[in-house]
Amino acid sequence: MQIDDSTEALRVTNADLSRSVFKDAKLRGSSFENIDLSNCSMTDADMAGMAVSNANLTNVSIAQATMSGMTIDGILVTELLDAYRMKS
Repeated sequence: MQIDDSTEALRVTNADLSRSVFKDAKLRGSSFENIDLSNCSMTDADMAGMAVSNANLTNVSIAQATMSGMTIDGILVTELLDAYRMKS
């Protein structure tokens, strides 16, 4: 299935969308619940203001990202990285 140039909201329930491709897609204000994103990749993603909770982040890799204001369990990631770099 292919969806092009649509501005309609999409409701997906109990679906297997494995190997799907989202390109130049706006998902602002979307809700993802009980979602399996294992082995996915995101490039040029704007996740500003996004909230993640109860997530398995095992082996997640983040590179070349702007992390100002990003927190993990209430701790600023920039402060964690600064502390790590000072110990190295």
